[in-house]
Amino acid sequence: MTVVEASDAAASAVNCLRLEGRLVARDVLRYTPAGLAICTASLEHESHQQEAGGARQVVLGLTCRFAGELAQRLVAENLGTRLMLQGFLAHRRIGRDGRGQGGILLHVTHYTTRH
Repeated sequence: MTVVEASDAAASAVNCLRLEGRLVARDVLRYTPAGLAICTASLEHESHQQEAGGARQVVLGLTCRFAGELAQRLVAENLGTRLMLQGFLAHRRIGRDGRGQGGILLHVTHYTTRH
């Protein structure tokens, strides 16, 4: 029998997403107090998938966070550009002032443009 400690389970949990979509909106580049470049953007994805033996059309929008060099690169991309993103999912925080939206946020760790 293998016993997994809570800290080991969290360290080994998989949270990796790859998604292709179109850049539909982008905030202005901002900087954290520590000087890290941040840019939040919206991606629109559309595809056909198989589920339970049937075809399904998938259309979704996802908020994405780009940090550091990725944020600086993203501000040069044109809206409508197709991107292949890789990253991890986390809760989208609501600000201390109660403003903002909850939900899921894709933290992008790598991206390429698609033509």
